[in-house]
Amino acid sequence: MINRELVQREYGFLGNMIHVNACAVGVPPMRTQQAACSFMEQYLPIVYDANNLGFHWLRQKVRRQIAGLINGKADEIAFTKNTTEGTATLAWGYPLGPGDNVVVADLENPSNLYPWVYAAKVKGFAVKLIRTDGRGVSLRQYLDAIDGNTKVVAVSLVQAGSGARVDLAALGRVCREKGIVLSVDAVQGFGRIAVDVDACCVDFLTCGGFKVLGAGFGIGFIYCREALAPMIRPLIIGDGSMESELNAPEVYDENVPTVFLANAERFEGGTSNALGIWLLHHSLSVMEDLGAENIHRYVLELEEKLREKLSGCGLDVLPPGDLPSGVVVAWYPAENYEQAEAILKKYDIHISHHEGYLRLSIAVHNTEAQMQQVATAFWEIGSLVGR
Repeated sequence: MINRELVQREYGFLGNMIHVNACAVGVPPMRTQQAACSFMEQYLPIVYDANNLGFHWLRQKVRRQIAGLINGKADEIAFTKNTTEGTATLAWGYPLGPGDNVVVADLENPSNLYPWVYAAKVKGFAVKLIRTDGRGVSLRQYLDAIDGNTKVVAVSLVQAGSGARVDLAALGRVCREKGIVLSVDAVQGFGRIAVDVDACCVDFLTCGGFKVLGAGFGIGFIYCREALAPMIRPLIIGDGSMESELNAPEVYDENVPTVFLANAERFEGGTSNALGIWLLHHSLSVMEDLGAENIHRYVLELEEKLREKLSGCGLDVLPPGDLPSGVVVAWYPAENYEQAEAILKKYDIHISHHEGYLRLSIAVHNTEAQMQQVATAFWEIGSLVGR
């Protein structure tokens, strides 16, 4: 059960706007907006007393927050700028070379595709693309693509373009049995769709903070399973990566060993985006207060109701993937774009829209009444078809 009073306090400023675009840019809850204004109250004491330089207390607190929400451990969490940096950390740092392959679908967002493609060209491993019809991807396609040379399977918790969500637990079990690293791009789902990294046998997960979480740009995180971290060479090396800080001149002494931290902090290098972590902390606290599982159920209930309302609307509405994701994608004739855009503006609906393509992503601040408004707009767009 969702606490609607709390949701209203955090998102009531939206008024009559129907924002169903969390998978593009999320709405910062009120407490996160207020935290941005109060950040300097936390910063100035550090200027006056550098004993807590780098907001160490904050980093450790938010590591615990994230770990609690995904059923991981605090020392399995590292902070990044964005999802792409997380994917690149694994693509460049994990031992991959000629004869190895990484399985990834052609529908993936660039953040979960480009790092693999470019690293493969330099390191010599193969990217084994799952060729799709552009409308989604299934668990079966991932399982069929895996072979004896597969070292990593890279998948999204929720795919950006289609909203497809595969059975992560089933895929994870197969990967764990075969010794394959399961890497998850969670940015389209985390905060709307619950994820349990332990139950789903996830080895590596990367997520940015500006989409569903509404924590702003330039902050994200990595989850890296404890047993995997020592196998990944850090992408960025700094004193934050090391077991102990080496200063000049000993840092130049070849006889002094360079020992990286064994946990996920080895990937951070140096000081992190303290403001971003501060905002992420407040956005995550909304998840904690509402309950990740409660949000998950609520979002999927709204999706189910919306799909019922869209039945027969005249648009090519993609069916849900293996599992519902809270994302609904519809296609229509591209020549009707301007008319469709006018209809969306009339109802003050904010979604991802380009010629012939509509994608809405439901979040906790959306309501059943808004789903009715969206359905009304989609029916109007559908009525344009064939004119």
